[in-house]
Amino acid sequence: MVLRKREVRWTQKAVQDELNIMEFWYLRNQSVSYSLNLERLFNKSLDLLSIHPK
Repeated sequence: MVLRKREVRWTQKAVQDELNIMEFWYLRNQSVSYSLNLERLFNKSLDLLSIHPK
Protein backbone atom coordinates (compact mmCIF):
# COMPACT_ATOMS: atom_id res chain seq x y z
CA MET A 1 0.00 0.00 0.00
CA VAL A 2 1.42 3.35 -1.03
CA LEU A 3 0.69 6.28 1.26
CA ARG A 4 0.01 9.53 -0.51
CA LYS A 5 1.26 12.74 1.04
CA ARG A 6 -1.11 15.68 1.21
CA GLU A 7 -0.11 19.29 1.11
CA VAL A 8 -0.25 21.14 4.42
CA ARG A 9 -1.13 24.80 3.93
CA TRP A 10 -0.11 27.29 6.59
CA THR A 11 -2.21 30.32 7.46
CA GLN A 12 -0.45 33.65 7.95
CA LYS A 13 -1.22 33.41 11.67
CA ALA A 14 0.37 29.97 11.89
CA VAL A 15 3.51 31.23 10.14
CA GLN A 16 3.70 34.22 12.48
CA ASP A 17 3.12 32.01 15.53
CA GLU A 18 5.99 29.74 14.49
CA LEU A 19 8.29 32.74 14.04
CA ASN A 20 7.28 34.10 17.45
CA ILE A 21 8.00 30.74 19.10
CA MET A 22 11.43 30.53 17.46
CA GLU A 23 12.24 34.10 18.44
CA PHE A 24 11.13 33.52 22.05
CA TRP A 25 13.43 30.53 22.47
CA TYR A 26 16.31 32.26 20.72
CA LEU A 27 16.05 35.26 23.05
CA ARG A 28 15.62 33.08 26.13
CA ASN A 29 18.58 30.79 25.40
CA GLN A 30 20.78 33.21 23.40
CA SER A 31 21.31 30.30 21.04
CA VAL A 32 19.68 29.14 17.85
CA SER A 33 20.23 25.42 18.57
CA TYR A 34 16.96 24.85 20.48
CA SER A 35 15.00 26.72 17.81
CA LEU A 36 16.53 24.45 15.17
CA ASN A 37 15.51 21.39 17.18
CA LEU A 38 11.97 22.74 17.38
CA GLU A 39 11.94 23.34 13.64
CA ARG A 40 12.98 19.72 13.04
CA LEU A 41 10.18 18.52 15.33
CA PHE A 42 7.64 20.74 13.56
CA ASN A 43 8.74 19.40 10.18
CA LYS A 44 8.62 15.80 11.36
CA SER A 45 5.11 16.36 12.71
CA LEU A 46 4.04 17.97 9.44
CA ASP A 47 5.37 15.01 7.48
CA LEU A 48 3.35 12.63 9.64
CA LEU A 49 0.27 14.83 9.35
CA SER A 50 0.56 14.99 5.57
CA ILE A 51 0.59 11.17 5.40
CA HIS A 52 -2.01 10.53 8.14
CA PRO A 53 -4.35 13.56 8.15
CA LYS A 54 -7.07 12.05 10.35
